[in-house]
Order: sequence, then structure tokens, then C-alpha cells
Amino acid sequence: MKQLLILLAIVVGSYKAYETLTKPTAFSPDGTAQVLLFTYDKCGKPCREARQYLQERVTFEEVDVRASDANLARFTAMGGRNTMPLVVIGEQTIQGNWPQRMLPALTASYGLSGVSPAQRTALSKNFDAAGDQQLVMYVTQSCGYCKRARQYFQERGLAVREFDIEHSPAARRDFAALHGGGTPLIYKGFHSAYGFNPAQIARDLDL
Repeated sequence: MKQLLILLAIVVGSYKAYETLTKPTAFSPDGTAQVLLFTYDKCGKPCREARQYLQERVTFEEVDVRASDANLARFTAMGGRNTMPLVVIGEQTIQGNWPQRMLPALTASYGLSGVSPAQRTALSKNFDAAGDQQLVMYVTQSCGYCKRARQYFQERGLAVREFDIEHSPAARRDFAALHGGGTPLIYKGFHSAYGFNPAQIARDLDL
């Protein structure tokens, strides 16, 4: 039984290492994160809005997947599927036009460069006085997933600073600035997770 458990651990570890090594990424030779926007001519509003969002914040490369076989192959290699646009920021891929996911991906790679004053105010609350990352969670009193997330953190001895968007105008402004669409919205520094999915929370927040 012990040997089986050891073998299982080796297999899982090997898979995770393979997954990490083969994960599509976008970096320049000097290690700087690059931003790629994959679009095509029939994409319409989602691609237009993603293009505008990125144009206001960062330099990026737009790749028309229908312009050439090479572009299509590049799109597929980056994990592209049927949903458009595909945004790749460093080691993060975002299927579709999701500002709430693009913002933390951009700040994780570029810091506060390009963010609005309202976003800067909201993101500053994700760090303590010493500049260390802290867990922040936007909640509502009626949110069942918020309660489960709270319990998840308590069981692991992790301190979380909560902001109730129903009772605090400032919390509502910060939540809107971060493109919050539902609760809980959880941040650790510049990294975010939405809803309550323990595996996703642990992965996205590096817990």
C-alpha cells in the first residue's frame, strides 16, 4: 500500500511538472511578460471591447487567427478554443472578453502601471503597511459561497480582510473598479479568484 502511494505521488508530481513545462506562455527573451490578443474579423463586440481595454493600459500584439495558417497554429498552441477573443498575458490565458480577469493578470505582470486612480485605490488595500500581500474578500451577507470561502480560510488559519459591498459605499466603489461581477471576489495582492472553488482559489492565489 505504501509503495502504491509513493508511486501515485510520483505520477502526480510528474504530471504537474509536465503541465508547468508545457503551459503556453508569452514572454520576451529578457523575461518580460508579453500581451497577445487573438481575434478574427467576425468576432465583433467582444474583440472590440478587449482591444480597447488593452489599448488603454498596455502595449500588446494583436494576432488575426484567420490571416494565416501560422497564426491559427499559434492560437491553438496557446490553448485557443472556440471562444474569442483569446488574451495571453505572460503565463495567464483568458478565453473571452473578461476585464475582471485581465486586470489582475496585467497587474501581476506590470504592477500598477496603466490602472485607473479608482483601481489603484482598490488594489492598495490588498497590501499591508509593510507592502506585503494580504487576502481581501468582497462579500454580501446573503452570499452562501462567501460563507464557505470564509470557513475555508478559517480552517487553514489564513486571515482575510472582508469588505461588504451591500453596506459600504467605499467597498462598492472598489468592487466596481475591480470589475466585480459576483461575490465572493477574492484578492491576494494582485492575484484574484472568483466564487468558491477550493482548487481554483489555491491555484490562483498561490496558497
